[in-house]
Amino acid sequence: MAIHALFAEAPKQFSQDYVGRIRTGTQLNSRPVALETFRFTTGDPTLADQLAHTYGGTVAEWETSSDETLEVITETNTLDVQLKSLRSEYVLWTRNGLARSCDGVTQRDETPCHCKTQYSSQREWNQASKQGLACSPSVESTMTLDAMPDSGLFTFKSQSKTLANGDPAWKKDKVIEGEVYSPPINDVEALLAQLDHDTKATLQLVGVSYTTKTGQPVSYMKPVITIKQKAAV
Repeated sequence: MAIHALFAEAPKQFSQDYVGRIRTGTQLNSRPVALETFRFTTGDPTLADQLAHTYGGTVAEWETSSDETLEVITETNTLDVQLKSLRSEYVLWTRNGLARSCDGVTQRDETPCHCKTQYSSQREWNQASKQGLACSPSVESTMTLDAMPDSGLFTFKSQSKTLANGDPAWKKDKVIEGEVYSPPINDVEALLAQLDHDTKATLQLVGVSYTTKTGQPVSYMKPVITIKQKAAV
């Protein structure tokens, strides 16, 4: 199944001229750690102070090779935004750069998806992805913050499989109180393509917790992008 139907089209309203980045994790002892609230990084001290004032948290320096030397780990897990652009694909990065990119069916060079032909199951594909041998989902978007509309454009990037693939379709009509349904990213992209670039949306970090059939507890945070507007019929 394709990660999204708009893979072959050039992304609209996608700009590299952004003032900061929205993140869902951090580094602890050189290891990635998922957060329960959003984290902003920026190189602008004034903007960092404004983010901390608006969303909670404190401004701190962090070790990075980019110019986004300041971070704010906020106290919020929900951001109301104006969604400007959204792009998703499967990618494999190596030391030499981008090795492959595809939509899960066809690569950009119009050859069949290598991973789909190489791995017989999604579990096998996921395992190879963890080892850096197979492609992983990549979702990239730009947005402005409703609470700080004049602050500029932010970028959000994620390799979350839940964000890319969404929850199972059957779950959409069986969401219980406290749960948030995550639509497949191709559904979100298709809707955004029908709307103006200033599209009302929410970016959330939602806790997921359950017990497997073998009795093993599972708990993680999933990012969810939800468009609030509906396309005209």
